Amino acid sequence: MTKRDVIIERHNNAGDINLESYDDDGDYISLYYSASVDVDDQTNFEDLIMIADQLNSEIDGALDLALDGGGVALETISDEKELTLKVLVPLIGKLGFSNVKYNHGKREFGKDIVFARLTEFDDYEHYGVQVKQGNVSGGAHSDIDEIIAQIDDAFKMPFYDVYTRRQVRIAKLIVAISGKFTENAVEKICEKNEAHAIRNNVIFLDGDKIETLIERYKMKL
Repeated sequence: MTKRDVIIERHNNAGDINLESYDDDGDYISLYYSASVDVDDQTNFEDLIMIADQLNSEIDGALDLALDGGGVALETISDEKELTLKVLVPLIGKLGFSNVKYNHGKREFGKDIVFARLTEFDDYEHYGVQVKQGNVSGGAHSDIDEIIAQIDDAFKMPFYDVYTRRQVRIAKLIVAISGKFTENAVEKICEKNEAHAIRNNVIFLDGDKIETLIERYKMKL
């Protein structure tokens, strides 16, 4: 699959992006696409840049996912990107969630993956996933302060949802790792999050839980 194919597929599925022109002369490829977004009086130039970056990130992420294909054993995962694309994205889709998107790029604001579910009240509840490779320790000089900052960003910073065509905020965040939470890392992360609303809506998913879900839903990775 090429980037052109991803844009066409995105246009057919979501209708928010248009392929304006495409030219391949054998040496160079020229590709232009555009998007229309809804704005209001409070939307500023920085918001538009964020929305454009989000859309570009989703296209790049969809291309990465298509090229990587998905489907490897958890113990062979080498980095966060591979864990995201080849395990977590297909697993979340298998669990029945919708609008699963790899949030590729530097402006993900604590959300490597975003997705949603339709609630019993006929409204969408949005989720984010922060992905880490390996173990997360709660010991001295650990990386839990970075995770706490990412959790804060994930809830505070909205993202552009192409299906509702508006900026939305997540209701829940999953911290997913391929290894284990050690030395009371989960307890320390929860204690350092002073806001109860945030603390009660963070889900911790380690390698054992991921493998259990894979087995439960009979995913052949």
